[in-house]
Amino acid sequence: MQGSETHPPLSIVKMQVFQCDGKAKDAVADEIAEALTRKFEKVAVSGDSLEVSFGKIRHRLTVDESSGFFVLRSNTDYGRDYELDAVIKNDLRLFDITDLGPSLPALNPLSTFTVFMPVAEDEHVAVSLAEEYSRHLSRPKPGIGIVRESVLSILEPENEEKESFDRYYFLSPIHVVGEEAEKRVESVLSEIRHLAIHTAELSKLYNSCQSFFSALETGEMEVKEKTEDFLFKLIGPEPAGLESLESWLRYIMEREATITTMIGTMQGNRLEAKLIVSKLDSLFRRLNEVRFEGYPTNTELELDGYRGSIEPFERYIVRSEAMKTRLETIMDEVRTYLSLQQQKTSIEEQKASKEQLIRLVNLQEILHKLEILIVAFYLTEMARIVFEPVFHDAAGLLTAAFIPFALIISVGVGRLLHREH
Repeated sequence: MQGSETHPPLSIVKMQVFQCDGKAKDAVADEIAEALTRKFEKVAVSGDSLEVSFGKIRHRLTVDESSGFFVLRSNTDYGRDYELDAVIKNDLRLFDITDLGPSLPALNPLSTFTVFMPVAEDEHVAVSLAEEYSRHLSRPKPGIGIVRESVLSILEPENEEKESFDRYYFLSPIHVVGEEAEKRVESVLSEIRHLAIHTAELSKLYNSCQSFFSALETGEMEVKEKTEDFLFKLIGPEPAGLESLESWLRYIMEREATITTMIGTMQGNRLEAKLIVSKLDSLFRRLNEVRFEGYPTNTELELDGYRGSIEPFERYIVRSEAMKTRLETIMDEVRTYLSLQQQKTSIEEQKASKEQLIRLVNLQEILHKLEILIVAFYLTEMARIVFEPVFHDAAGLLTAAFIPFALIISVGVGRLLHREH
C-alpha cells in the first residue's frame, strides 16, 4: 500500500435511507444522538447536525425526512494522513446506523449510498484513483463518465439483493476548485440523495412482495401435484364419484380466484416498480453524464440494473398465469368428464325407461286379453242363465256353442272401449 503522504484529501458522504414507521424526525435524531453518545465520548449538537470526534476523525451527521423516509447523511473529511485500507475496513463502519448497537433495532436501511470524493488534479489522475478504490473495495469499476465537471464511477458488487441497495460511488471534481467545485459536487450529491430514496422505494416494494415470491414455488408444486392427481383419477379405470368431482371443482375455483387476485396485486406492484425506475431514469438523464474515452457510462449500466428490478414481478405474473392456465385446463377436463358422465347416465336412464315402457305395453296387452276373456266369461254365464230355464236339457250344449260368439262380442266391446279412450 502507498504511504499516507501520497493520498489526496478525501471526503466521504454516506446516505442511509430507512422507513419512518410513524416516528418524528426529531425523535429519530434524538435516538441516534443517544446511541452515538454511548459509543463515542465527544458528541456535539451544531444546529441540525451532530458532530462526532474520534481520534483525528471529524464526523458530521444530519437527519431529514422525504417521501415517507428518513435520510441519515454522514460526512467525514480526511486530510492526507490516512490509510485508505483502514478507512474502508474500519472507519466506514464506525458511523453506520446498523452498528450503533441494539438501541436502534427499527432503523434498518433500505438503501445505502457511500460516495468517496478524493481531490484529483485532472481526469486521468481521477480515473487512476477510481481504479485504486475499486481494488480496495473489491468492487468492479464498470463505467467512467464526466458529470458536472467531476469524474464519476459507480463501484458495484457483482450480485446484489433486491431487499436493499448498497451503492459505492466515486466522485472527483476536476478543472474546478474551491467554492465552485463544492457547489457542483453538492448538486451531484443532491441527485444521489434522490437516487437513494427511489431505490429505498424499490426495496420497500420488493420486501412487501417477499411473501408472495417465497410462496410461489410452494404454490406451483401444490397445484401441479393436485392437478396431476385429478387427471390420473379421471383417466383411471374406476369412474370418479360425484362428490369427488365437486370437491375438485371447488378446490380449482378457490385456487383460481386466489391466483387471479394475486396476479392483479402483482400487476399493480409491477406498474409501481416501473414508475420508480422511470424516476431513476429521469434522474440519470438529468445528470447528463458524458462518456469518458472508451469507458461505458454509468448511466447505461445502472439503468440496465434498475430495469432488472422489475423482473421478479414479471416472473411472478408469468408463472402465476401459467398456474391459472393449468387450473383452467383441468377444470375443463373435469367439466367434460362430468358432462360425459351425465350423458351416460341419461342414456342409461332412457334405456331403462324404454325397457320399462315395453314391459308396460306387454302388460297392457296381457291385461287386454284378460279383459276379453273376462267379458266373454261374463257373457257366457249370462247366456247359461238365459238358456237353463228355457232349454233345460240343452242348456249346457247351447252355452258351449255360445262361447265363440261371446269371444267375438268381447273383442268388439274391447275395441270400442279402447277407441273411446
